[in-house]
Amino acid sequence: MLAHGHVPEIFALAMVLISGVLSVALAYFLAPGADVERTLWFSADGWSQISHTFVNVSISVVGFGILGMIMGLLLRSPITSISIGVLWMLIIETLLGAVKSSTLNWLPGNQLNVIAMGGTPQVSYTHGMTLAAIYIGVGAVIASILFSRRDVAN
Repeated sequence: MLAHGHVPEIFALAMVLISGVLSVALAYFLAPGADVERTLWFSADGWSQISHTFVNVSISVVGFGILGMIMGLLLRSPITSISIGVLWMLIIETLLGAVKSSTLNWLPGNQLNVIAMGGTPQVSYTHGMTLAAIYIGVGAVIASILFSRRDVAN
């Protein structure tokens, strides 16, 4: 039987799978109109690329979810957690990257995006995985300490 605590992760991974299947299907049927060759898509190399992309996007989605849970534990308010998380990931990181592109090598949201893409010319996959693991690990330790010291009723 499935534990109740794992439902959000399974839902997120199911959404990644469904969106991936739909994206590949749509791309397959739209490719001829854009003069894109499809013969290698479902070869052994093609399936390898599709499965690697699925794994990378799944890791990224779970990482974003864990960061969201950490924010929720730290701030103890869903609205505040979502607002600050969206503000940071979509606006602040983008502005910092536009002002000084090298900052994107160190920001948490960009590391999870790098993982989803399997690495970029600017940031390696290994760098993204390592830094994301450090961010998540430090956040989890801080959230655990705060959670253990807080009044549960509050």
